[in-house]
Amino acid sequence: VMMTVWGDDGSECSPFAILPALMYVAECAKGNTDMESIKARFKEITGSDFDSFLILDKLSQPRGKHQDRLDRYLLYNDMFMGMRDYMCTFEDADYYKTVAQEIAKAEGKGEYKYIFDACQALAEVLAIKSTLGIRTREAYLNRDTDKLKEIIDDCTIMLRKIKNFHNLHQKRWYKDN
Repeated sequence: VMMTVWGDDGSECSPFAILPALMYVAECAKGNTDMESIKARFKEITGSDFDSFLILDKLSQPRGKHQDRLDRYLLYNDMFMGMRDYMCTFEDADYYKTVAQEIAKAEGKGEYKYIFDACQALAEVLAIKSTLGIRTREAYLNRDTDKLKEIIDDCTIMLRKIKNFHNLHQKRWYKDN
């Protein structure tokens, strides 16, 4: 078995995010396929919770009509050009809110808490950004100035969350690299 961790595209993902997969493969190679003992061994070695790490995968899991990593498209999507708005649904906003809450509540983060913090911040950005372009265009086309004023507030919140994500991601990147 050969596993790789790619650092292309700016090393957006922590190389430590695959620790559960590495532990699972290592234990299977030794003949151990009992998940409870694998999780216990993971906790013993890393000081972190195996299942909590798996929550982080939810950020980039294809689901529903999405066959690709929506998290990346949403993060880089220009809300005024809306090139990826066709991929977004209001369910996505709820999904990322839930993921952010799950990450926040996750236990046993150990020394990898900084990874969880950056991922939670990303989920919080995506929860807002996933529908911002759609809502902006709809309000603009309908000349709904009240709705546009609400959206300005959401943009302000999103900018604050993007700055927070940037700071946490940068901290994570420097620590890992």
